[in-house]
Amino acid sequence: MEKEKLASAKASLLDEVLKHLKVDKEYDRYFMAHCPNTSYHKHGDRNASLMITKRGFFKCLNPSCPFHKGGHIKILAHELGISRLKKKKAT
Repeated sequence: MEKEKLASAKASLLDEVLKHLKVDKEYDRYFMAHCPNTSYHKHGDRNASLMITKRGFFKCLNPSCPFHKGGHIKILAHELGISRLKKKKAT
């Protein structure tokens, strides 16, 4: 039961992050989106360079971008200004 709750919370956070980004393509295990740190990209990230895995991790493929070091999507959500998701009331 706990694993299901964690998976659901991770999925909803991933959905929320993806809503705030311009997703270019969806692949089997990850999404490619345009990086929100466009000032670190020569042409404003014309080609999607932010890889977000469906397991909840991200990494920008541009070595000069701060998101290049990657991490958990909680970090990306915080950087995007996404506050904690509203908890659903138990019925």
